Amino acid sequence: MTATARAKARSGRNVLLWCASIVGISIVLAVLAPRNTDNYLDPAGHGPNGVAALVEVLRDHGVQVELVDTVAGLSAALAGSAGPAQTTVAIGDSRLLTARGAEAVTRAINGAGRLVLLDGAPAVLDVIDPDVQVFAAGGRGSDEFAAECSDSVVRDDATVGRFDLRLIADGGATSCFPLPRTAGIDHGALLVTVPVHEGIPQTYAVGFGGALTNRYVTDAGHAALGLRVLGAHPRLIFYTPSITDQRAVDGAQEEGPALPAWLMPGLVLIGLAVLTLAVVSGRRLGRLVPEPLPVVVKASETTHSRAELYRAAQDRARTADVLRQGTLGRLRSRLRLDTSAAPDAVVAAVAAHGIPLEAARAALDGPPPDTDAALVRLATDLATLEEKVTPR
Repeated sequence: MTATARAKARSGRNVLLWCASIVGISIVLAVLAPRNTDNYLDPAGHGPNGVAALVEVLRDHGVQVELVDTVAGLSAALAGSAGPAQTTVAIGDSRLLTARGAEAVTRAINGAGRLVLLDGAPAVLDVIDPDVQVFAAGGRGSDEFAAECSDSVVRDDATVGRFDLRLIADGGATSCFPLPRTAGIDHGALLVTVPVHEGIPQTYAVGFGGALTNRYVTDAGHAALGLRVLGAHPRLIFYTPSITDQRAVDGAQEEGPALPAWLMPGLVLIGLAVLTLAVVSGRRLGRLVPEPLPVVVKASETTHSRAELYRAAQDRARTADVLRQGTLGRLRSRLRLDTSAAPDAVVAAVAAHGIPLEAARAALDGPPPDTDAALVRLATDLATLEEKVTPR
């Protein structure tokens, strides 16, 4: 086996080894990596930010809970329900919802018994009641907030000890759990109820969604509030907008099946693998090791091939320059001049050997030849010039 064949075989083995390593590491990470069950207000999330604990208690109390992540799935779930009026629709993390997506959601929930916006869902709330404003806020009440309203979901002196949003309502909406006023300024409330109108069910905009998560649901009256808000009907549809839901993200109609959830992570992994392979392959691992060439090419053959290329290109100027540079380099060495000495200095040194100055200048620094015969004469003159110059 030649050296080239061995090098190709070794390179192929390296590529296969890296590919096998990347695939193996990917499999191990896929098996050992924890599942993403800790998204905010995830109904199946058992981490501190999920609401699986509240959902399981609702199921234990006989509420039929169905989880959906697309507007089409929400519409189908309500259409398949024996009685949409006996169904509560809850919207979890709504950050992916756009204005057009929110309009699609409000059309899909037409006829439901109740709508609960666990994170305020500003996009949806703006469609349902533009008079209700949502503001980001966060805190923990030192004395806990009392309801101070007569809504049915806030009996038994329920209190809230943590909140994420504050809502300011005008018009016919009812506000509960008001925040303390400062300097006569209304800072809003933590729960706003919008009555039924124009086919939109009774809507609860919740500003204390974080209090219903697994981490805080057992504090204050959070669990009782969550059960009463979400468990008013025998059926609960929990909708969490997903990035693959085209109608939620951009309001477009779904024209085909959504892309699988693993597609983008897979493409990212493949891109990182290719980048890693390129970086590793581009590095020199260890010192350079000389290897014999598979074919020995004589210097005369290389020179002859270059001359043929110049002749085919009719590049007499480049050919003359190559001949003159070679002669200048050898004359500098022979005359013991600096390697960067100018052509004029070389001409002067050559003239000191008895060669006419003009003849030396014409040969070493004259105009390029315009014919093949002139180029041949130049090569002859340069060779004669070198023969006449003796080393010092």
